[in-house]
Amino acid sequence: MIENKMETKQKHFRAGYYEINKVAMADWHLPVTVMAGNVIYNGLHWHDHLEIMACLQGSFSIRVEGEVYHLMPGDFLLINGGDSHEIFEGERNGLQLICSIDTGILKNAQERYFFQTVGSRKDGHIHKDSPVAQHLLEVLGHMAYLVTDDIRLNREENWYEYHMYLYDLLLVLSGYKEKASAAGQKERKEEFRKCISFLNDHYSEDITIHTLAHQMGVSEPTMYRMFQKHLGMSFVTYLNMVRVRGACVLLEQPQNKVADIAFSCGFTSLSNFYRIFGEIMGMTPREYRKKQAQNTVNIAGGLLKQQSMMSLNTFQNFFELPYTREDLLTMSKTIEKTY
Repeated sequence: MIENKMETKQKHFRAGYYEINKVAMADWHLPVTVMAGNVIYNGLHWHDHLEIMACLQGSFSIRVEGEVYHLMPGDFLLINGGDSHEIFEGERNGLQLICSIDTGILKNAQERYFFQTVGSRKDGHIHKDSPVAQHLLEVLGHMAYLVTDDIRLNREENWYEYHMYLYDLLLVLSGYKEKASAAGQKERKEEFRKCISFLNDHYSEDITIHTLAHQMGVSEPTMYRMFQKHLGMSFVTYLNMVRVRGACVLLEQPQNKVADIAFSCGFTSLSNFYRIFGEIMGMTPREYRKKQAQNTVNIAGGLLKQQSMMSLNTFQNFFELPYTREDLLTMSKTIEKTY
């Protein structure tokens, strides 16, 4: 059984699939789960379930199918199943609520939803001070409060209370479905996913659009269109962002020399590394190292060579954060239900 689980995990890993481990909730097999924590960085990934990312403290950004959204306290964003997304620029010691909804509990697993406080109206934007938005945060806060101490779900009254909030959440979402005529029109994205998975594993190598197109079995123009459509940026821009992210993690290890970091992440020269790092991060590598001196991320083994980007994801468990369980209620509760 252990070997089968490991094979499944490795299969998902190779396919570019990644999720933060949901700790206590994993054993409950709930169709809707909510956890509290702080995602600082989670590389480009996708999954079948719907996901709601809500910000209670700090800020972070999410890139969904090429569109970038910046979330502040009180904001939330729903990510539909199958949509590629990346979480970045998370502030250390921030606080987020992360809700996963299994499509099996929905009336129609193929339906898509647009419900968020960031972006334009065409994205399904609603004001975060609206009663429905504030009620959603309150519901998520209560659910996270109950599962943060999983002993509470052993009590029958808390188990039913959790499910009360669960169905309340689904009731709210039911009003934000995409129109039936447009629902289910998902373009096949397997080529793009294989491409991202390959880059995650080989970003430190000499990769060009030509070699990547050959590896994926598509033409170069097709490859250019894939990056622009799904990420809203060019192949070179995305590759540089991946390499700089790898360099950032290595810079947090004081034993690593800047020159060694540059070459281990695929940069061909120090001058090129400094230029691109400055363009993306707005500071020099040494300035970044100094800024992060108090927030080191321990990576065993020194320099990482050809390390998959998915292993560089950075997440703070709720119990590592300076918050109490009661904060989940007070920080998410704003007004009583009014609709």
